[in-house]
Amino acid sequence: ARVRNGSTHAALVFDGAACVGWCQFGPTGELPRIKHRRAYEEGLTNLPDWRITCFFIDKARRGEGVAAAALAGALGEIARLGGGTVESYP
Repeated sequence: ARVRNGSTHAALVFDGAACVGWCQFGPTGELPRIKHRRAYEEGLTNLPDWRITCFFIDKARRGEGVAAAALAGALGEIARLGGGTVESYP
């Protein structure tokens, strides 16, 4: 629902009608909550333009390249939206 209404960014991976994985991404201001944020940002002079914060892959589909497809989709959307520096967090 949040992807449909535009309140979040995600690259969704489908097998037919079933969503088998996704990758959440967004501008830094859209995804401010990262683990140990203060310690991480302490030494930075500039924040990244984009963050990748979460992957979900259907357990039955792991090892099939779904995560790689989700990442490629997210990076493609980031490029389409203007690109910039991208960081990912565990």
